[in-house]
Amino acid sequence: AVASENWAEALILATGLEKAVPDHAGIAYNKGLVLRRLGRHADAIRAFSHALDLDAGHAKALFERASCLLDLGDAAGAVQGFLAYLKMEPRDGDALLNLGNALVRLGRADEALDPLRNARERLGTARSIAALAVAQRETGDLDGCALAVAATASRDVNRAVLADARRAGIPCNVADDARAGDFIVPATVRRGDLVIAVTTGGASPAVAAEVRRRLEVTFGPEWSDLLALLGDLRDDLRARHPDPDERAACVRAVLDSEVHAMLSRGDRLEAERLARTLLELGE
Repeated sequence: AVASENWAEALILATGLEKAVPDHAGIAYNKGLVLRRLGRHADAIRAFSHALDLDAGHAKALFERASCLLDLGDAAGAVQGFLAYLKMEPRDGDALLNLGNALVRLGRADEALDPLRNARERLGTARSIAALAVAQRETGDLDGCALAVAATASRDVNRAVLADARRAGIPCNVADDARAGDFIVPATVRRGDLVIAVTTGGASPAVAAEVRRRLEVTFGPEWSDLLALLGDLRDDLRARHPDPDERAACVRAVLDSEVHAMLSRGDRLEAERLARTLLELGE
């Protein structure tokens, strides 16, 4: 019944099991899950509470009970529940996220920052990022900042961050609406010391992203090795060719050679030997 998401039938089966085995924490817990799926949060809380009466260390029942309390608007009860659960499972990102949200609802945004930062690190989801942004706004997190970047999954949060930045007198980038902000962050391709930036002036971030994707194919990881190799030979090259035009011609010869392909194959020694020859540096 659960696999087919037939929750009404699942509830009938769970109730029958509970009557047959009345003091089983697992059965009470599963009944609570079904009740929550049916939107009967108050009944689900009673089922989870019964599971905890039978097994005080039932962490999942503790988590689900706290989640139900949060759904019903009992943020204070939810905070107590998630704190107790996190003593058992301190690395659970979902619990950290829910705890932070409950604290924000209680007006305790300053206390919410740590669990929400931890949730963002562990989950990296749009929900965790947006929740942290909301808490940061509540605590005046832009105080003392030189600039702001509004890059959450929530358009409303991004607009609120922009408004806060305006009031603070600091420049702000808005990820989902470049023209609304004060500066643009270009799409970039990084290959060691090589950095290629692409921007459409805010006209089409999607185009900038596609151009970056194509550049990533053209300029593969071996370009990092190529720049490192040329950097290692730069002092010798300047000593051998004081004239800038001569140096540029030598470097072009390297770029037009098999050095790039050798580095792609991981043959650093042969690549360096050929580069030194083309740069007229000798062995």
